Amino acid sequence: MQILTVDIGTGTQDIFLYDSRVDLENGYKLILPSATMIVRRKVQMATRRGQKILLTGVTMGGGPSHWRLIPFMLPQKRRDRSTMTWTLSQEWV
Repeated sequence: MQILTVDIGTGTQDIFLYDSRVDLENGYKLILPSATMIVRRKVQMATRRGQKILLTGVTMGGGPSHWRLIPFMLPQKRRDRSTMTWTLSQEWV
C-alpha cells in the first residue's frame, strides 16, 4: 500500500510517500519552500530593485507573503466579517 501525504505550512511544504513494502525511514521525503515563502522572496527582490508588483489569482495563503506586503498596503472597507480587502499604496500601483 502507498500513501502520499502533503503538509503545507507557513515556511515549508513537506511531502512523504509511505510505502508498506519498505521500512518507514526509507520512504521518499521532500521538504520544499512553501508557495508563500517563494512569493515572499520574489516580492523582496522586486522591492529591492524598485519594481512594481502585481499579484493575481483566486486563492492565496497568507503568512510570509502577506507579512512582506503589509508595509505597502492600505486597508479598504471590510466587505463582511470573514474577509478583508487590501490595496497596494499608490506609489506601487
